[in-house]
Amino acid sequence: MTARVDERIMDRVSAAVGARAGLSVGGVMRSRLGRYLVRTANSAGMSAEEYAMTALADPVRLQLLIEELTVHESSFFRDANQFHALAREVLPRLDGPILIWSCGCSHGQEPYSLAMLLLEGDHRDASVVATDVSERALANARAGRYPTRALRGLSTERLAAWLEPDGEGWSVREVVRRRVRFARHNLATDPPPFRPGECQVVFCRNVLIYFHERALVGTIDRMCRWLPDGGLLFLGHSESLWQVTSSFELVRLGDVFAYRKPGAQISRAAGPAGPAAPPPVAPAAVSPAGLREVPALMRRGELAMADGDAATAVNAFRQAAYLDPAHPVAHFQLGLALEAQGAARPAARAYRAARTALRRLDPASRPPELVGYRTDVLIRLIDAKLDGAGR
Repeated sequence: MTARVDERIMDRVSAAVGARAGLSVGGVMRSRLGRYLVRTANSAGMSAEEYAMTALADPVRLQLLIEELTVHESSFFRDANQFHALAREVLPRLDGPILIWSCGCSHGQEPYSLAMLLLEGDHRDASVVATDVSERALANARAGRYPTRALRGLSTERLAAWLEPDGEGWSVREVVRRRVRFARHNLATDPPPFRPGECQVVFCRNVLIYFHERALVGTIDRMCRWLPDGGLLFLGHSESLWQVTSSFELVRLGDVFAYRKPGAQISRAAGPAGPAAPPPVAPAAVSPAGLREVPALMRRGELAMADGDAATAVNAFRQAAYLDPAHPVAHFQLGLALEAQGAARPAARAYRAARTALRRLDPASRPPELVGYRTDVLIRLIDAKLDGAGR
């Protein structure tokens, strides 16, 4: 039995996973893929290469491989401020029937949290459709049974109201279950599981960070076409569509941000807060709390690039550039990571943003050395990239 899989075979399997599920298989995910192939091949009495070739020809085995690679981390009322904003700023203003889509629902904590919120607000004509690419995750979600350690995020009051003891664990009460419909769905390739215009709110949190650029853009564009004017998209706390698409506009809802499809409001009262101001350019206008996150994001992106994980690097550098739009190196590194993904046009946009940030840089506000780059060297590098892209 081989201990490692031939890199050419790995490339073919990675490409198949990317085409089937939109996943960017690099870095840590590629290592997981290799370990899974070796482990499963050994159990089947085959070489890893033989098993990989059967997975390429067998949709069932390819699906099992995808399920192994997908991340299923969730909790009840995760990022609680988003649920507060939904309850206070959005739901009271929607005309029924209300439908919320929970994409990448994992083991069900998110859609059940949404259903609890609907019940607490007495939104009788409202429901949740919850989808995932993993049949295993959906089976756990439909069961609605959780060990005590999986109940984080639930207050004592919500635990008593919406769950009941079940042996050594807890089960979601039937009144909550009735508000949720589960379905298998491939976010990267399938149309949304509802009629166009039927769903007003989408929760797609910490899912798209694992997608390659083409799948990410295609998924966002598809969501935009299916949502009604004014429909809302909630992403993960640190995710951003900046420099990804102009299909949505950023809006503030209480203490959080969401993305809205431009057009007429879908609410019966005044709509959610208007569009947020464009990301500021001057460092003084950037939130101090946001700026404190930038060095860690830059480091995460650099480590991901060193590991060959361009998707993780793109996500980290995009967040850093969003939090500090005046950071030329964040834009430049984002361009490099996008280029590594083969996303030439988005990379060129990032390089142009880096050049703009350099032009606006106040010499008194930052040292000449920019995180290891001399200003003149960085300008030459950016100009060379832009010349190569035809500006």
